[in-house]
Amino acid sequence: NRGGQEGVSLAFVEKFFDAAVVWEGKDDAPDRGPFRGRDELLDHIRSWFETLDAFRSEPEEIIDAGEKLVVVHHSHGILKGSNAEVDLRFASVSEVRDGRIVSHKQYRHRAEALEAVGLAE
Repeated sequence: NRGGQEGVSLAFVEKFFDAAVVWEGKDDAPDRGPFRGRDELLDHIRSWFETLDAFRSEPEEIIDAGEKLVVVHHSHGILKGSNAEVDLRFASVSEVRDGRIVSHKQYRHRAEALEAVGLAE
């Protein structure tokens, strides 16, 4: 959240994501991807932010699953040009190597993400 939407720069993406990153949204999302590589990921993030006047995302829970992390997110935003709020809770699984995310997949529910890493409840 540091730097707001303007903080999502190529330097940000290079710092946290592997050059060959594969990013996938929730299966039912119209813009689910996959997005391959830093350039596609950055374009995707920027296009999403273009629909919002404000956005903030906080992790509610982080689960260490070896080389993968399950994160339960709470995201909140305001749609551009309106007072309509976006309030989302979802989970993601990220695979991390050498300190950078190499793959990222979003899930509608925590249980789905846990199942994806073999930690079904």
